Amino acid sequence: MEVGDKMEISIHPAKQNPAESEVAPASIAGMSNPELLRFGMGAKLRCFEVENPDDPRRRTLLVQLNFARKEWNRRHPKLPLRDSF
Repeated sequence: MEVGDKMEISIHPAKQNPAESEVAPASIAGMSNPELLRFGMGAKLRCFEVENPDDPRRRTLLVQLNFARKEWNRRHPKLPLRDSF
């Protein structure tokens, strides 16, 4: 049996870990710049993966995304790419 036969890839769009759904503004403020950027980009991508705009997961992701954007803009008010996520 080849290695490719043993691999199984599981993709669950718009599915999130319980820890991701409970990210508080205080923990976002405590992230380093690379962590915050990674978190914001991930929240943005997951938000657009949810097809139903009324899905509670999407609302949670939008709240997280807005917290991440506010924190990024607070840290980097004059950065040209400040609205990149």
